[in-house]
Amino acid sequence: MGVESHVYDGQGALFSISGGLKSPVSSVSEDEATHSTVSTYIGSPDSAAVTVKGVDNGSMVINGSAVTLDKLEDGSFLNRSFSNLSEHVEAGLPPVYIVEDATIAPKLAHDDALPCPVLDDFVRDDVHVTKESMIALSVQIFIPFLLAGFGMVGAGLLLDTVQDWPVFVEVSEIFIMVPALLGLKGNLEMTLGSRLSTQVNIGGFEDSKRKWRIIGCNVALNQVLATGVGFLASLFAIAMYAINHGGSIIPRNIVLLLGTSVVSACSTSVIQDSVMIFIVLFARRYRLNPDNIATPVAGAIGDILTLGILVGFSMLFYSAFRTEYYMVGPIVSMSLIALLLPLWIWICRKEATTRHVLMHGWLPVILAMLISSCSGVILEHVVSSGKSYFKDLPVFQPLINGVGGNIVSVQASRIATYLHLAYVVPGRVPPGYTFCKAPCAAFCSRSNINARTARLLMLMVIPGHLIFLFVISFAHPGSTGISLRFAFVFLVMALIQVFVLLYVADILTHFVWKKALDPDSTTIPYLTSMGDLLGTGLLALGFFLLWATSKQSDLQL
Repeated sequence: MGVESHVYDGQGALFSISGGLKSPVSSVSEDEATHSTVSTYIGSPDSAAVTVKGVDNGSMVINGSAVTLDKLEDGSFLNRSFSNLSEHVEAGLPPVYIVEDATIAPKLAHDDALPCPVLDDFVRDDVHVTKESMIALSVQIFIPFLLAGFGMVGAGLLLDTVQDWPVFVEVSEIFIMVPALLGLKGNLEMTLGSRLSTQVNIGGFEDSKRKWRIIGCNVALNQVLATGVGFLASLFAIAMYAINHGGSIIPRNIVLLLGTSVVSACSTSVIQDSVMIFIVLFARRYRLNPDNIATPVAGAIGDILTLGILVGFSMLFYSAFRTEYYMVGPIVSMSLIALLLPLWIWICRKEATTRHVLMHGWLPVILAMLISSCSGVILEHVVSSGKSYFKDLPVFQPLINGVGGNIVSVQASRIATYLHLAYVVPGRVPPGYTFCKAPCAAFCSRSNINARTARLLMLMVIPGHLIFLFVISFAHPGSTGISLRFAFVFLVMALIQVFVLLYVADILTHFVWKKALDPDSTTIPYLTSMGDLLGTGLLALGFFLLWATSKQSDLQL
């Protein structure tokens, strides 16, 4: 091994790491110790292959034992490292430090602040995090937020245009899949962005080979998840179709729903993965915080791309709907996806983090899909009800859902990153740690480093939505403008949605961390799907209240 590093195991023993083996190093007096040379703190157990500064050849130290990548690859250590490391921490045993200078090791044993910070989301002194000014933070978040909003406006206008097309009229259950597949972008691409952003911030992209391995395995993982979610979304739509038609099922409609959902989900995932990877690498290259920009910029094209692909494949398969070849397109497409599925599984199992998500990350995605599908039921019901006051609701549905989802994903991603930096291992928390806080603590507490971001995100809701409403009123065919009453009700509903989502994000992210779950892969699916359901429900309520208390003109564009 070309580089020798020193490891302090937290119990008074100092070791030299060389070739994946440890050997004792002579002790140094405490007076010579200093904090200035701390290199890094051990990473989370499911990212055991991360390259650590000062340790050559990818070796690292877990619980005081040096482990090489060769030993990690067989899976025997990883299969038990996640629970064992959490149990190690819960038992109060000292953590492992990797340091470049042996003189600091004795000092670490006497520093109570390093093993477990006591402030909520407090970042240790040995972690070098670029401080963000309010202006820089505002610019990094607001510009991608605007770009994402314009994409959602385009998606809303597209949805309003296609709602009268033959395929959407004859198979109205496609509307049920719209929130589910738009939510797929949030559930998969935003979690991808959050995972990659965390890797950037904790140094996981410093080694080029390691970086591309992480990226490749995450792309393969998203293909597996997209296939599963697309299939489940179609099954939910088929179930609703059977309920709405008294249990009768038409094979043509079933094939159309299956093919459209699965093929659209996988196709969208490939394109959006590429965009997300480019954004994260761009942010890293120009020293921007990817937590602030990755998810909103991907959302700028995400909604309209997802909806456009869904419309395109539904029309393509519908073109043969009345012929005897109606099954050819969907069956051939799904067969190709099924053939590639084993390859994607094999690739994503080569990386510890993606392997863990592949085995244990289905529950958040599936539950999120079901929650998003419930918002699809609301949308399908109000659109097919024939009531005139719901006529223009599809224009605004992707907007309110998408804006809420993008805002809360930024906050959840930032909280997850700070938790990784402060407490290192999911499940490791300081004494008195609590995940349930009052709203004022989530938005105003000085000890909560992300409260400032929560306030900033709340302040973006009104100016952002006013811009988007103006664009909609200008771009919508035959528009006569948006009334002040409608704008007021819409903004109130949007503020309620974002406030609830940000508060829940603070509680949920800390809760899953305390339960030893990785928030990067767990919280965003729940939050974005909750945003879909809450946004669609509040929007329908707003339209109904306007109808009950105002003139018809307040509901029309």
